[in-house]
Amino acid sequence: MEAKKASKKSPKSIRNQMMRAATIPAVFMLVIIVFVSHAMMRNAIDNNIKQNLIDFANTAINMMDRENPGDYTKVGEEEVSIYKGETLLNNNYDLIDSLVDGTNMGITFFYNDLRVISTLKYSDGARIVSIAAHSKVKKDVLEKGKSKFYNNVTLNGINYYAYYKVLYNSDGSIAGMVEVVKPANQVNTYILLKLIPVYIVGIIGIIMIGFISYKSTGNFVSVISKLEKQFTKVSKGKLDGSLDPSILNRNDEFGSMAKAVVKMQTALRAMIELDTLTQINNRRRGDTRLRSIINRAREKGTEFNVAIGDIDYFKKVNDTYGHDAGDAVLVAVANILKKGMQGRGFVARWGGEEFLIVFDRMDYDSSIKHLNRILDRIRAEVVRVNGYEISVTMSFGITRGKENDENNLVIKRADELLYTAKSTGRNQVVSGF
Repeated sequence: MEAKKASKKSPKSIRNQMMRAATIPAVFMLVIIVFVSHAMMRNAIDNNIKQNLIDFANTAINMMDRENPGDYTKVGEEEVSIYKGETLLNNNYDLIDSLVDGTNMGITFFYNDLRVISTLKYSDGARIVSIAAHSKVKKDVLEKGKSKFYNNVTLNGINYYAYYKVLYNSDGSIAGMVEVVKPANQVNTYILLKLIPVYIVGIIGIIMIGFISYKSTGNFVSVISKLEKQFTKVSKGKLDGSLDPSILNRNDEFGSMAKAVVKMQTALRAMIELDTLTQINNRRRGDTRLRSIINRAREKGTEFNVAIGDIDYFKKVNDTYGHDAGDAVLVAVANILKKGMQGRGFVARWGGEEFLIVFDRMDYDSSIKHLNRILDRIRAEVVRVNGYEISVTMSFGITRGKENDENNLVIKRADELLYTAKSTGRNQVVSGF
């Protein structure tokens, strides 16, 4: 009887071992993929948010200096008054409120480590002012004299991304700092939603592996090995690798799983390189592509030209028709720019309603003419949303690229020309060197 029982258990034991051998690595692989995907997305999003906060902080400081020229000074001891030049900052919120209007950011100006003016509020609506900065921020930023980015700052019970930039007086002394924050809860929700397809694909894959291992032992190991290699490439951030055609062309579950892996690669690549709303290059990808074009220009002498464009009166569109209409306008403009730049270079969303347009291997005069043709198409476009018909225009600044350029230099020239276009009437292309 004992020998009989052993013979019955043996086949089941082998089959179970095979299933465990196939499914346990798959489960482990899924955990790795989820962990690495989360880390990659978090890193990409953190870098993007950091750059946005840096740009916003620089804009706020420049606006403060332009509107209120002069040094930051303190008057009084018990009742402290903080001045910027001749302007009293205490309770003077018009400038910073206008800066954050229509965004989900917050901004605070400090004198030394004291919060003077802020757009952040307590639950009762009172401004979060007249309190000291966290001791760690004071040590990292004010004592060391260095700007600092954090992805885990808690203010009034809310988690934020935060960037602190040192404020200097004209004599080089540290006057204080500016704090720019963005709520972190939306980012965490976004990452979770984007990982759901990864969970689903992984679970489906594990079920398929268990089923096939139970039914077949023929090419099981070979196919799983190839899929494992592809998953490993993805987990290491190699999103451009191709999967073995022999697996992709299969008409069974493995073929479906392989296609799902390719879709996951494409989705991850899109999250890292494309703007979520407009589906064109994001700022990070645009900066990388521009750097590559400049490097090629140095090596081979190829021509390139760079433009910065800005939708005219975009805030008015948001205020009048709502943010859904603003998003529809951004998408429509992005589509026109993308179509117009096919075969001529690329376009990227540079931030808010700003776009970077790069003409590759195209001479300067032809680039200007083509940019004017694109502007004509934008003028003729009518965006229909929520029963409204919205027409918009754009202002562009375009400059010739130089072999000795760096990204920031050529973009700065284009940005200055954009400022000229907007300050001299908008709805035009202004060119220069």
